Amino acid sequence: TLLCDSRSYISVDTYYDEIGNLSAFENAVNAAFADTGDEDISLLSTISVFILNALEKRAYHAMLEKLSYEDSLTGLYNRHRYNHTMEQLTRKPPQQLAIVYMDLNNLKVTNDTMGHDAGDALIRKAARIIRETFGEETYRIGGDEFVAFLTEEDEDGLRRLLKELNKSMAQNDANVSVGYSYRSGNVSAEEQMSEADDAMYAEKLIYRKLHSKR
Repeated sequence: TLLCDSRSYISVDTYYDEIGNLSAFENAVNAAFADTGDEDISLLSTISVFILNALEKRAYHAMLEKLSYEDSLTGLYNRHRYNHTMEQLTRKPPQQLAIVYMDLNNLKVTNDTMGHDAGDALIRKAARIIRETFGEETYRIGGDEFVAFLTEEDEDGLRRLLKELNKSMAQNDANVSVGYSYRSGNVSAEEQMSEADDAMYAEKLIYRKLHSKR
């Protein structure tokens, strides 16, 4: 908080969200300085410059952190953030954990027949549905692979979400092979990830067999 005079305070956090809001902070400083003397204005203007520089650095580092964790194509968390989350879940397991592993079907066919722009559009569409279904803790960990972590849903709630996922995918001409692992107690992120991966792969084989006969 910056004290401008005996009556005026400016909260830095009020104006810090991203770099675009720094001009609002500068305007607030200038308005607060309006009734002060020239010497005070000079001193406080110098202070405001230091604060603005600090805010710009803070915003820049926040942007870099976001980029390091965000998949650029889909906006989901990326593999780097996934690894970080797995470490956290292993170090401090929650009371219950569901891991959903998804593999997008037909991506190669889409790329080969309609081009990579169409393939990217399919990935983005699937990612949007996955995020809408499972919430924030959703990750793109490979070209066509996605993971969701859920710590608040029981197994009945998880099954309901999986039904919603399949329904939304079908309504949007997309399809994913899904495997999951749910535990309440005896949570192990690594073991459950392996279980979900195995279950997804088994469903993927069934999908391929069914569609190879058409």
